Amino acid sequence: KKQRRFTAEFKASAVRLVLDEGRTIDAVVEDLGLTRSSFCAWLRQARIDRGQGKGGELTSEERAELKALQKEVKILREEKIIL
Repeated sequence: KKQRRFTAEFKASAVRLVLDEGRTIDAVVEDLGLTRSSFCAWLRQARIDRGQGKGGELTSEERAELKALQKEVKILREEKIIL
């Protein structure tokens, strides 16, 4: 089965249905044809981004920054080896 890809806008609007409009997770999952596990991951991250998550979890912005820094470290290590 081919893995479907969703835009950030789609994920955000789906999550808003639960967080802002009070719809149930099961209703949104069924209406949009999503897997419950994927949607719950989107929902968990949205709550973290809104400051409603448990302590120690990274926001989407922090995850993006971490990924960029890891990429930069990899490049610097490769350059160091070359020198």
